[in-house]
Amino acid sequence: TAHNIIEYVKCINHILQPGGYWINNGPLLYHWADMPGEESVEITLAQLYNVIDSFGLIVKHRKIKDCKYTGSYKGMMSLMYHAELFVVEKPLL
Repeated sequence: TAHNIIEYVKCINHILQPGGYWINNGPLLYHWADMPGEESVEITLAQLYNVIDSFGLIVKHRKIKDCKYTGSYKGMMSLMYHAELFVVEKPLL
Protein backbone atom coordinates (compact mmCIF):
# COMPACT_ATOMS: atom_id res chain seq x y z
CA THR A 1 0.00 0.00 0.00
CA ALA A 2 3.00 2.30 0.30
CA HIS A 3 4.00 4.67 -2.44
CA ASN A 4 7.42 4.65 -0.81
CA ILE A 5 8.24 1.75 1.51
CA ILE A 6 11.36 3.56 2.71
CA GLU A 7 9.14 6.31 4.15
CA TYR A 8 7.16 3.60 5.99
CA VAL A 9 10.35 2.27 7.59
CA LYS A 10 11.36 5.83 8.51
CA CYS A 11 7.96 6.41 10.15
CA ILE A 12 8.05 3.08 12.03
CA ASN A 13 11.55 3.88 13.29
CA HIS A 14 10.34 7.29 14.47
CA ILE A 15 7.35 5.98 16.47
CA LEU A 16 8.96 2.78 17.78
CA GLN A 17 10.32 3.24 21.28
CA PRO A 18 13.81 1.94 22.14
CA GLY A 19 13.48 -1.72 23.10
CA GLY A 20 10.26 -1.96 21.06
CA TYR A 21 9.47 -4.50 18.37
CA TRP A 22 8.03 -4.24 14.88
CA ILE A 23 6.37 -7.46 13.75
CA ASN A 24 5.51 -7.63 10.07
CA ASN A 25 3.84 -10.40 8.10
CA GLY A 26 3.12 -9.80 4.46
CA PRO A 27 4.28 -9.85 0.89
CA LEU A 28 6.05 -7.03 -0.89
CA LEU A 29 2.93 -6.01 -2.77
CA TYR A 30 3.27 -2.72 -4.60
CA HIS A 31 -0.27 -1.53 -5.34
CA TRP A 32 0.92 1.54 -7.21
CA ALA A 33 3.13 -0.29 -9.71
CA ASP A 34 2.28 0.42 -13.32
CA MET A 35 -0.40 3.00 -12.43
CA PRO A 36 -0.17 6.11 -14.59
CA GLY A 37 0.55 9.26 -12.59
CA GLU A 38 1.48 7.39 -9.40
CA GLU A 39 5.02 7.24 -8.08
CA SER A 40 6.09 3.95 -6.58
CA VAL A 41 9.37 3.00 -4.91
CA GLU A 42 9.67 -0.74 -5.39
CA ILE A 43 12.59 -2.51 -3.77
CA THR A 44 13.50 -6.15 -3.29
CA LEU A 45 13.30 -7.94 0.04
CA ALA A 46 17.10 -7.85 0.34
CA GLN A 47 17.04 -4.09 -0.26
CA LEU A 48 14.28 -3.71 2.36
CA TYR A 49 16.50 -5.43 4.93
CA ASN A 50 19.33 -3.04 3.99
CA VAL A 51 16.97 -0.09 4.57
CA ILE A 52 15.90 -1.51 7.95
CA ASP A 53 19.56 -1.92 8.89
CA SER A 54 20.39 1.63 7.78
CA PHE A 55 18.03 2.96 10.47
CA GLY A 56 19.91 0.99 13.13
CA LEU A 57 17.07 -1.50 13.58
CA ILE A 58 17.97 -5.14 14.24
CA VAL A 59 16.24 -8.06 12.50
CA LYS A 60 15.74 -10.66 15.23
CA HIS A 61 13.73 -13.25 13.32
CA ARG A 62 12.60 -13.89 9.77
CA LYS A 63 10.93 -16.68 7.85
CA ILE A 64 8.68 -17.25 4.86
CA LYS A 65 5.10 -18.08 5.79
CA ASP A 66 2.27 -19.05 3.48
CA CYS A 67 -0.64 -16.65 3.95
CA LYS A 68 -4.06 -16.92 2.37
CA TYR A 69 -5.04 -13.59 0.81
CA THR A 70 -8.48 -14.28 -0.60
CA GLY A 71 -10.67 -17.28 -1.03
CA SER A 72 -13.84 -19.00 -0.04
CA TYR A 73 -13.96 -21.85 2.43
CA LYS A 74 -16.75 -23.32 0.29
CA GLY A 75 -14.87 -22.92 -2.97
CA MET A 76 -11.86 -24.59 -4.53
CA MET A 77 -9.89 -21.44 -5.32
CA SER A 78 -7.81 -19.21 -3.09
CA LEU A 79 -4.89 -16.85 -3.51
CA MET A 80 -1.84 -17.61 -1.39
CA TYR A 81 1.24 -15.47 -0.81
CA HIS A 82 4.62 -16.71 0.37
CA ALA A 83 4.88 -13.80 2.78
CA GLU A 84 7.87 -12.69 4.77
CA LEU A 85 7.38 -12.73 8.52
CA PHE A 86 9.97 -10.71 10.40
CA VAL A 87 10.56 -9.28 13.84
CA VAL A 88 12.67 -6.15 14.15
CA GLU A 89 13.91 -4.58 17.38
CA LYS A 90 14.83 -0.96 17.98
CA PRO A 91 17.85 -1.16 20.27
CA LEU A 92 17.96 0.59 23.63
CA LEU A 93 19.79 3.89 23.59
